[in-house]
Amino acid sequence: MGGLGLSVLIVTHDAASEIGPCLAYLTGSEIGRSCEIVVVDNGSRDGTGQIVAGRWPEVHLVAGRRGHGVAGGTALAFAASRGRYLLLLAPNVLLIDPGTVAGLIEGLDARPEAGAVGLRLVADGGAGAAPGRLAAAVRSLGIGPRGAATVGGASEACLMIRREAACPAGASPLFLGGGTWPARLRGAGWGVEVLPRLEAIQLGRSVSALPARVRRERRSGTAQACTVTEISERRRAP
Repeated sequence: MGGLGLSVLIVTHDAASEIGPCLAYLTGSEIGRSCEIVVVDNGSRDGTGQIVAGRWPEVHLVAGRRGHGVAGGTALAFAASRGRYLLLLAPNVLLIDPGTVAGLIEGLDARPEAGAVGLRLVADGGAGAAPGRLAAAVRSLGIGPRGAATVGGASEACLMIRREAACPAGASPLFLGGGTWPARLRGAGWGVEVLPRLEAIQLGRSVSALPARVRRERRSGTAQACTVTEISERRRAP
């Protein structure tokens, strides 16, 4: 691995309106160890790849095919990465607090039994109000509705994973399996925890736009945050 501490893996498709704020906050993070950012662009037609290449030349940009999907794009990003820890990050997630990434690393360091740790996602566009600094960030960006709702559960939209958990020695890499990353990791015997003191904004997560099943689970208090796959599927829907 060459001593690289962290690889941030982002898969995009027609994310020109999102990738700029995402990378701006990410590159402003105080990580405290060596880091690389890998962006796999799955055949975007809106100039997403050109934005990344033009504004962030330090980012490792991989050109994927339109049909790769999130899972295939993640596999490409993993193959191109070298970090001991892997941060899966959706392009519509903003890490407002510059200490968030370091906090995720510290959380995983402190939990040897955990294969991954996540954070609280504050969903822009829901009911309620985003707390403090996050609300101010939403207003400053001029993003859609000013309401926000907190969603719980470990989400693939922002998940810090151990490399040895994602690709165990002598076994198939977990990104080749079905289901969500948290489910796959738990199935392989790893713990997955949420660090509630850490939070981020996820843009465009209108509660009314979620599948009915997720809305019912959220009302009953059993909901998990929507996965990157669900976000991608919702974008493709007519």
